[in-house]
Amino acid sequence: MLRRLLPLTAFFIVLLVIFGLLFVNQTPTLPPCEGNVTYTLTPGVNGSLGVLIVYMDPGISHERAEAVFDAANKVGTKWVRIGFIWALAEPSPGEYNFTEFDWIINAALERNLSVLPVVMFTPKWASGKPDAEDYYLYPPAKGEYLRDFAKALAIHYRGKITHWELWNEPDMRGFLKDLDGDGSTADEYAEMLAYFYGGIKAGDRMQRSSSAGLPIRRSSPPARGTTSGSS
Repeated sequence: MLRRLLPLTAFFIVLLVIFGLLFVNQTPTLPPCEGNVTYTLTPGVNGSLGVLIVYMDPGISHERAEAVFDAANKVGTKWVRIGFIWALAEPSPGEYNFTEFDWIINAALERNLSVLPVVMFTPKWASGKPDAEDYYLYPPAKGEYLRDFAKALAIHYRGKITHWELWNEPDMRGFLKDLDGDGSTADEYAEMLAYFYGGIKAGDRMQRSSSAGLPIRRSSPPARGTTSGSS
């Protein structure tokens, strides 16, 4: 009797395995996205959504910028991160040109988007290596240059900008270069951040400055001792 049941049992086991594989590999049928609730916010919790808009730097066409901002608004974005190029905004010492930056920032604010400007790229006149082809990647020769610029920014954008970010990925060679030759940009960036913070607070004590995000990729040496945060 047992011998007769063994082939039948084996057959059912194989059948169950086949059906199991079919169901596991089946693509699930999902409801359409339109009208679905993707997330809910707990009362009292800040759930602001932020978007990094690539190439949203001065020089972009106004039509494209407005289209990007409108699209960001539709998906519930609250913050946009915009490049604020020091070399363009202060081409000569104390000579400021905020025209395009004003337009981009105002266009975002008109759509109820908060703006986080990322200040980066040193002007030739302020660069620690002004004769280098990539002079804009080097820290300023004097921290006071950056402090004065930060103060001018805080004064000019008082009431519009609440937070500032200094530089982008300063531990990467493609954004900030080692000036003193010690193999790290940590010391240069820490000094820059201190001067930048002082300038922002001198212009408007209510505004806050933050350090840049660090990718820490193996292809570039990390900036030892550099941490990110805000104050």
